[in-house]
Amino acid sequence: MSNGLPLRFIVRTGDPVRTINSIFKAMPLRVPKRFTRLYIIALSLVAFLTILGQILVQNTLEDELHDSWLVNYAGRQRFQSQLIAKTALLLTQRPDLASQDIQLKEL
Repeated sequence: MSNGLPLRFIVRTGDPVRTINSIFKAMPLRVPKRFTRLYIIALSLVAFLTILGQILVQNTLEDELHDSWLVNYAGRQRFQSQLIAKTALLLTQRPDLASQDIQLKEL
């Protein structure tokens, strides 16, 4: 070893200072540009996937909003049919009730 540098630099070129200088001069130009490109690509991919996910979520929420309206409508129909059945059963089982006219109006 000479000047604290590994022997491979001296063996390959014979001038360790020139080899190290060329490595450090080449590295700042290539490596940061490469990482910058990779960073921009990665950020673009994350942004694209985020937007795509948001679009899918919004579509799903719109579908579920329509479904919830349908479930509420079916629930109202079930309640009304139960009310009709209850009133009809009350009229047939207890005809002596004084409020029979009111129950008939409800039907």
